[in-house]
Amino acid sequence: MKGFLFTLLILFSALRPTWAAPQEDTAEFKKAFEAALAVKDNKGMDRALRRHKEAAINVFRGKAEARSLAPGKQLNIWLDGFIQSWDRTFRSDFARNYDRYLQLMDSRRRKTRDRLVVGPVTQINTLHIRAINEKSQSLWLQVHREIDLLIANLEKVGDLYFIAFAYNIKGNSYNPVFNDESGDYEKSLAAYEKVLENRKKLELTQDRFFSDVKGQVDEIRARLGIADPETGEVRERKIHPEEIQPIEGAEWVEVSMKNGKEKKPGSIQHSCDQADMHRLSWFLTSFGKVGDSSELPFIEPKVRLKRVAALKFVLEAGAEPSEEFRLSDKPVVVEYQRKHENGTIDTHALMLAGGNEQDVFQGANLNLKSAENGGPFFFRGIATRNSKTPYGELTLFDTNADGKFGYEKMALVGANGLPENQFLYRYDGILLGKSKHSQPFGPWIANDKGDWFQVQMTDFASGSAIKLLPVKPNLGTVKVSMKGLKGPKLTSLVLSSTSSHCKGLVVDVMAAKRGTMDLPIGRYVVLQGLIQDQKKGWEALIFPPQKGKGLPIYVEIEQDQTTEVKLGAPFHLGIQHEYGNNSLTLSGRTLEVVGNLGERYLRIVGEPLWDMEVQLKGAKGEDFGGSGVDDINKEWGRAYYPPDKIVSFSPGKKPSFRLYLKKHPWFGQLTSEWVEPKD
Repeated sequence: MKGFLFTLLILFSALRPTWAAPQEDTAEFKKAFEAALAVKDNKGMDRALRRHKEAAINVFRGKAEARSLAPGKQLNIWLDGFIQSWDRTFRSDFARNYDRYLQLMDSRRRKTRDRLVVGPVTQINTLHIRAINEKSQSLWLQVHREIDLLIANLEKVGDLYFIAFAYNIKGNSYNPVFNDESGDYEKSLAAYEKVLENRKKLELTQDRFFSDVKGQVDEIRARLGIADPETGEVRERKIHPEEIQPIEGAEWVEVSMKNGKEKKPGSIQHSCDQADMHRLSWFLTSFGKVGDSSELPFIEPKVRLKRVAALKFVLEAGAEPSEEFRLSDKPVVVEYQRKHENGTIDTHALMLAGGNEQDVFQGANLNLKSAENGGPFFFRGIATRNSKTPYGELTLFDTNADGKFGYEKMALVGANGLPENQFLYRYDGILLGKSKHSQPFGPWIANDKGDWFQVQMTDFASGSAIKLLPVKPNLGTVKVSMKGLKGPKLTSLVLSSTSSHCKGLVVDVMAAKRGTMDLPIGRYVVLQGLIQDQKKGWEALIFPPQKGKGLPIYVEIEQDQTTEVKLGAPFHLGIQHEYGNNSLTLSGRTLEVVGNLGERYLRIVGEPLWDMEVQLKGAKGEDFGGSGVDDINKEWGRAYYPPDKIVSFSPGKKPSFRLYLKKHPWFGQLTSEWVEPKD
């Protein structure tokens, strides 16, 4: 059993840990080698080793492990033949030395070694494979916390094979190719060099694992400008096809940005859900009585709304107050002066609105009119920074209303109307050229002509300057379609590159005509999307499948090829539920529409999922209503989803159920799958 375990472990020892010798290769090696061994055909044995090197190492290690535990005549014949064949074929003592190491190990050292390999080696290796596949920073940090202790313990028992194995895990864990957040080329290089050092001591330098790690060492040395210790030369770095390179001879162009605001709000489509003209979906907070000031959430530097009269207000942000303005159901643009921590003062702008006593939202009549003691108000970002550049007019938009223009890294935030633990990205916008659709802010952007540029900023707080560098990525094409949706249109679908060679690259494919766009090659993942009808105020957010309940939506972009992403129909309903002894509880907050690729449509505005039916097998169905005025007045987020539904039944008679909506204006007839109770 232990020998079998060790044979399995080697399958994960390559630089990319999921690589392994195919099973058929192992079978072919054993057949050819053992046939030659039986007739003492040295040339046949040597030929089998050369042809099936990776499989040969796997099989040898398993048999050497078995002999060290329970020697036998057939094992002795096989291993002696293998060791001699390895010596002849590769002029290396690896097989002889490793077999001797296993046989001469004392019982205490063996016990320690076995415990390490069966436990921490296996566990940390599995953890690091998960970290690579899931691109999980928390998993990488766990590997970092545990790997050094494992290496130290392996070095005490002296198993060079597994010492190299563990150093490879460490090298991978710091390699930005796998870990683009906390990766460190220097730490990765140091670990990979220890892999090679221990493999050379072991005299096992003939396999693909060694050559892969050696290639990675050469690549990192070239990237860091470190000379090869054997030649004293710095190798020319190999350019990966996914790297975005500057156009030959191109130079950075820096431009100063001017303060401004969107000239005609609503004329530019943005990727951020807040950047529309539907005030009741904007950020919501409240003001107090005359003389009170209310801080607006999320914005830096801090901004306060001060009520100076019954219907008059000003904005204050550390400098001179804004001009007085009125809050009503008609949005107003307010410019104000704000003071930064460093003492500088600049201009920012917000769009604000109040309510009236007969506001209608999600079918409910709401009294949102201001009163003597206060009232609600809504706001969104409207500020811009703009400049003319040699490549077209450049505009930055503070669409996420945080007071900044761009960011080092996008952040997930919470929002009203989303399920618990569901967060979203709210992007700032950037636009180069004359397009009517901005892109999410990021380190690369295309202009309206399809030319690509690298973007650099250092002062996001003021957005006072930006640098552009013309680049020439290798491009492929993505084409996005939405089937079966009536009414709102797909206005945003943001893809994020998973490649370490273009870290941070995000694109909104719907910024291109008819959802067809040329992108830098590589793998992308769907982050988020929007369907909207701006005139009617309709909207829904699109999310990928929930983590743990479906695979991410990956989009592979290959050079000069077109990849299609087909969203939409068939649509169905999904909801979380819980059976009790005599009741079924349906969680209204988790209600969602699910599309063709598993994409989820949430926070539906304008045509909420009210008036469904809970159908029961063998029993009469029940209505599943929507949120009313009282529900929304208690919690604004409940405007987006129905209250929980509790269905009672006789003890011991748990019925199967499904949801049914006869006809939704956008999605048509909707049902969920029949859900069977679990015993």
